[in-house]
Amino acid sequence: MKRTGYLFDRIVAFSNLWRAAHKAWRGKKDKTRIANFYFNLELF
Repeated sequence: MKRTGYLFDRIVAFSNLWRAAHKAWRGKKDKTRIANFYFNLELF
């Protein structure tokens, strides 16, 4: 198995997780569950 240095750090970077969340929520923002998440979201 080939190893790539610091791959885990790049995957779990906040910006990558934020981008993935936005892609997952695309077209679902009118749902109550998603609206509640956005309402309670605390940005750093």
